[in-house]
Amino acid sequence: MSDEYWATFSIYDHRRNDLYRNSLILFDRVVIPVPTEKVGNLETEEIDRLAADVEYLEREEAAIRFDWDPNEFSEWQKKTITYEAVDSEALAKILVKDPPFATRLQLSQKYTNLIPGLMPEGVDSITAVPVYGTKVRYEAVAKDLQTAERAIFEIIFSQLPMPASDTPLEDIIRLRHRPQFKNSLYQLRKWQTEIVQDLLQHNDEQVIRAASQDLERWTKQYDDAITEANFKKVKTGLISLLAIGAALAPGTASLIARLAAIASPLISFGEIVKPSWKEVSDKECAPAGVIYAASHT
Repeated sequence: MSDEYWATFSIYDHRRNDLYRNSLILFDRVVIPVPTEKVGNLETEEIDRLAADVEYLEREEAAIRFDWDPNEFSEWQKKTITYEAVDSEALAKILVKDPPFATRLQLSQKYTNLIPGLMPEGVDSITAVPVYGTKVRYEAVAKDLQTAERAIFEIIFSQLPMPASDTPLEDIIRLRHRPQFKNSLYQLRKWQTEIVQDLLQHNDEQVIRAASQDLERWTKQYDDAITEANFKKVKTGLISLLAIGAALAPGTASLIARLAAIASPLISFGEIVKPSWKEVSDKECAPAGVIYAASHT
């Protein structure tokens, strides 16, 4: 059995700089909604290409196909299907078994019942995380969320190599199988979930310094593994967002200041207060999203 991290998307996100290609090297699987017929400005040819990609990725245990019928979707926020329709936050919320509520995050009852069946054999639990193509997109979504504001801890990687938009999926799959890459990804995840929570609970100078060195080491290994992959890459800014529980939030500013003083120039930290799709208890922190901030060659 295993615990996996899944990225969730809306029905148009595959157009945003090939987000799911980037996310294939940050998550165990990507959850891609595939319309069952033409919708908005998504024509049959484009849907067929997307479906073919998803079929290949499913065979490689890298994707989950979410069939979306535009005639059966309940829109809770008076949106048109030409905008987002299936929200990445809604998929994430159901996948992590948070109780739905009557905002735009709620899927129809049909999809709520179907989603548990997407769990592959051998997967014990999942952490689902919405992915955003730009910071502007994240800001728009956060503004629109009808949920409580949370302290959001930002881990900002200013430049990481990511696949170029025309990178063959086969090349990315080969990278995912490399032991060095898999280990570095596991360690980075552990740092962002377990280590951050420990640091907020035990704000000790020596522990913080060791944690900073660990993050720098595992980020470099992750960077090296991708850099060595034999495909075209672009440098991409990436922001990992963690929702912080109320009891831990008061220590966030102090932790950020201490980490900032010793961090690598390629890594920085920040705190914002935003609504979050993810509910957390007082002493928890949990992934609240990933933003691909910018890309350049």
